[in-house]
Amino acid sequence: MIKHIHRFETNADFQAAYNGPQYIEPWLSYTEGEGVGYNKHTVEYNAVDLGLPSGTKWCDRNVGASSPEDLGGYYAWGETSQKSLCDWTTYVYGSGPNNLTKYNSTDGKYILDAVDDAASVNIGPQWKTPTIAQITELTANTTSTSTTLNGVEGRRFTSNINGNSIFIPFAGVRFGRNIDYSDCCCMWSAQLGNTDTAEYLDFDGSAIGIYGFSRCFGLSVRGVRQ
Repeated sequence: MIKHIHRFETNADFQAAYNGPQYIEPWLSYTEGEGVGYNKHTVEYNAVDLGLPSGTKWCDRNVGASSPEDLGGYYAWGETSQKSLCDWTTYVYGSGPNNLTKYNSTDGKYILDAVDDAASVNIGPQWKTPTIAQITELTANTTSTSTTLNGVEGRRFTSNINGNSIFIPFAGVRFGRNIDYSDCCCMWSAQLGNTDTAEYLDFDGSAIGIYGFSRCFGLSVRGVRQ
């Protein structure tokens, strides 16, 4: 990790750097036209081949994470930037279930566009947020066990095909400004359940399932690629 102070002329320039392939954690507040201090982590996102029938490879860490056990960022569904407040007041595509401006009953979209995909935007265009089919394929072809990695609780998914594995930490959910359900993982899929909820993978120490959650709350994202 390297500390830098850099002058960003606009907030847009800073956000572009923050959301780039290298994770940037600010340690001074941003003021337009002034220097910003930040910690710059060179992050290498690795594709893990689990031998899945579709050829899908899973990333070894969450989007925004500096290591496999790092919790990573919390993203509202369809948003690509982290934020400290995740609720309908800050959601970019509407102020509530009955006021959605994209991915709604009018446009008929139910799968994330690349520009709204946190994995594609933050890691690279070859990465995507997994579909329900890809999540189902993962759980059907692996054996998962509760474990810890460097002191962080989570679940390891070990391939029944080639023995390779990925670790997904229990990151919980950002409700508003608070992190709750820290004893489980809630990880977005790329698909809606209905117009106001999106599908996500949920697991804790004993159970795994796919459910729907309000789009405005902050969940983990794990990238996949071919």
